[in-house]
Amino acid sequence: MALTFHQLIKADFSTLSDAVDKWRNLPEQLNTIAGSFDRTVTQGLRESEWKGEAAHAALEKFPVVDAQMKAASDEARDVYDLLNSALDAFRNAKKDLKLVQDYVRDDENLHINSQGTVYCAPPASVSAPSINKAYIETVHSCNDRIEAALESAEAADDALHWALTFDANGRQRGFNTEMASTIKEAKEERKTAQQDAKEMVELARLGDDLKTSQIERMNKLLSKYEGDPFFNERFTTGLGAKGTLQFWAEMADPKKEGNTRIPYEHSAARLDQLKSLQDNLSRTLASATQSDSVGMQRWEKQMIDLGGRRIGSDHAGDPFGFQVMSNLMREGSYDTDFLQKYGNALREDDKRFNEEPFSPSDHWTRNSTADLNFGEKDDRGQDPMTGFMEALGHNPKASTEFLSSNENFDYLANEREWPSDGTTDSGTDGSAGYRSLSHAFESATTGHAYDTGPSADMPPHTKEQAQIMTKIVHGVADPDDDFKLHEGMERSLGQMTAEYMPDVHHALSGGSAGGDTLGQLYPISGAQAKFSENDITRYMYELGQTPDGYKAINAGQTLYSSNLINYHYANPGDSGLPPLETLEEISSRNSEVQGIVGLARADSDIQKSAEGDAAFNANKDEWKTWTKSFATIGIGAGVGAATSPVGGALAAVALDDISGQMIDKLFGEPRDSSDSALYQAGEKWEDHKNSTLQATQDAAEISDKAHPSDLKEAQVERSIRDGHFTGSGYAHDVMKEYREQRGKA
Repeated sequence: MALTFHQLIKADFSTLSDAVDKWRNLPEQLNTIAGSFDRTVTQGLRESEWKGEAAHAALEKFPVVDAQMKAASDEARDVYDLLNSALDAFRNAKKDLKLVQDYVRDDENLHINSQGTVYCAPPASVSAPSINKAYIETVHSCNDRIEAALESAEAADDALHWALTFDANGRQRGFNTEMASTIKEAKEERKTAQQDAKEMVELARLGDDLKTSQIERMNKLLSKYEGDPFFNERFTTGLGAKGTLQFWAEMADPKKEGNTRIPYEHSAARLDQLKSLQDNLSRTLASATQSDSVGMQRWEKQMIDLGGRRIGSDHAGDPFGFQVMSNLMREGSYDTDFLQKYGNALREDDKRFNEEPFSPSDHWTRNSTADLNFGEKDDRGQDPMTGFMEALGHNPKASTEFLSSNENFDYLANEREWPSDGTTDSGTDGSAGYRSLSHAFESATTGHAYDTGPSADMPPHTKEQAQIMTKIVHGVADPDDDFKLHEGMERSLGQMTAEYMPDVHHALSGGSAGGDTLGQLYPISGAQAKFSENDITRYMYELGQTPDGYKAINAGQTLYSSNLINYHYANPGDSGLPPLETLEEISSRNSEVQGIVGLARADSDIQKSAEGDAAFNANKDEWKTWTKSFATIGIGAGVGAATSPVGGALAAVALDDISGQMIDKLFGEPRDSSDSALYQAGEKWEDHKNSTLQATQDAAEISDKAHPSDLKEAQVERSIRDGHFTGSGYAHDVMKEYREQRGKA
């Protein structure tokens, strides 16, 4: 809605003025904090007697902190300059209106109507025709000045909004060091973004006639404006819903002669650009759906309406709208409301072909020649549910909401026949679909996108998240349940389990029957997943037989128990038990979890194969990266970190160092640079038990150095040993019958 005369003339800029005043002082305040940090913390550490690896790690991190504070100060200065520039523009525009208003008020022949338009209406005693003629130029001049003032204020408002919502970092975290600092700069940059969006639409309309260099140009601009809602909406609405579908169908799979399942062969250079284009388009469209403008509401409705129809294209075998759009939903965070509507429409369309004698394969893949996805070999992009699951996997709120519906969960997890979607007619067994389903599960149960990993600022689990996790655990554990653990799901389910380790420990300690004080020993903030002991042990055993499931639970449990030991060393009274009994309890539960997955690995057909150890120990660097991310949540999402005598920033560094030492030992890069991983157990059950015991002893030793106690080394070691043998024995006993039923024992 356009700004009106009366809105501007009555506008109160006091709130904006207060904001300008606050931002004026912020840069210097940040500089003061940075200087104080350097003098009191950095310099204090250098001159202190605190030595060793933790101190060294702290000194390495402090320059990063200093650089971030400098960047924060620079951005605060830009924000102040921008807001101050906007305030001047608004005040000047209002001043211009008041000048016109005063001028009109002083002339008995001039008036302003309710729309803010100046007109001539002389008194009845005066000759109207002659006066009206004499005032023609004056009236035009007044109205031109009003229009100019309104346009100036509105342009300043648009420019301010653009500058404050455009994040040049895109997906990356950090301060925006390229922010416009004046309204003039913002106007120019916004105009450039508008022109670039128009150029992108024109290029997209060329379809497969695009040269590879032009695709590269599209990728460059789409990537540049990833964090610009204005550009993304302009591009998306300019292309239109149907135009979007037709563009991607033509780019991904240009028309080919005959009816063949052999993918179209793009040149290597073009293929690289097309892969990037798919990702960039996905993020651009996702960003655009966050807008509630009339244009985007129309686009979203049209996209859903087109989903069940063929798009009317000569390319990609004329696919259905859902098939094309879902392949542009694999990256970025789509609007939650749009995902609910899209997903419900897709489910209803899909269910029509999930009844005997039909299946989704008959509808989406069996008679399709389309190649719409530049991804894994088992995922041509013909099954639209796969791409939609990826969209849910990147939006935790949407995935939790969608999968909290029993109808949606049961259909996807239990009822649907996920089609094989690979480059051959056999051999993929729906693996791409099940993998994407697990990504949606991970997002829905953890509160973060499946491919970003947990972080220190994650909120606690919600009731809905915990309930979904409980259903998944029960489904995998219960042989009579239609939910099965399919190939491709192991990694996400394993990582989810790691983030629910406090809940796992509650379940293994008797659950609600274990007493009201379990929360003191294993703190949980937020909702608890109510696993039965039977379910969680069988679930972990099933996951532990797969390399990715084993690695996630093994690493997650090692870090969780290590941080838990550290927590109770720092807070010796919190458990309600004497310190040695606390250690024994933690050691017992840790060894029970590790014992279950250790047995699972030993029983695994994969482990028994020639590639066994290699499969279970593969991708070490990749898993080390995930474990570092997992370590940031300490003893659980939303639970406070361990306190420390060093306090504040130094406490965080000390905690990082404890996790760092355990991770290095876990993944074979200990700080003494020895050649093998201390905890890299192979197929032998005894090796795994010894590895678990050593890890727990190490965690206690490291924690005691960070939070010195009066406990004697021999007492600590005995408590950990006693707990370890109890837990390991219980793991063997509790899994005996189940393993026998499965022919594993």
